[in-house]
Amino acid sequence: MGNAPRVLETPAQAEAAIERLRSHGADPRFGVWAAERKDTGVIAGTAMLVPIPNGGGEVEVGWYFHPDSRGNGFASEAVQDTVAKGFTDGWPRSTRWSGPTASPLSPSAVDSGWPS
Repeated sequence: MGNAPRVLETPAQAEAAIERLRSHGADPRFGVWAAERKDTGVIAGTAMLVPIPNGGGEVEVGWYFHPDSRGNGFASEAVQDTVAKGFTDGWPRSTRWSGPTASPLSPSAVDSGWPS
């Protein structure tokens, strides 16, 4: 959803992305976590909870998975765990949002019990 994935082409781009992700670490309710396959230990992707800039307290649940790891239910499992963490940390309600150019929520979000 949102921006199309792109390859980071320079070390400076990678460093900026890492720093942006680290900036969420000041508040333990938010973060970006590696999604590790239980059967192999391979890092299949990431799951995240991050505040939406100027979102009035809204939080983005996001995930990115390597193409080799897609279609196996790993994103569904990661989203379930990530959303559960949000509720454990006190989310008062559940909402979902897709950007103005995004298609409807992916099956991963729906399969994870995200309310319709």
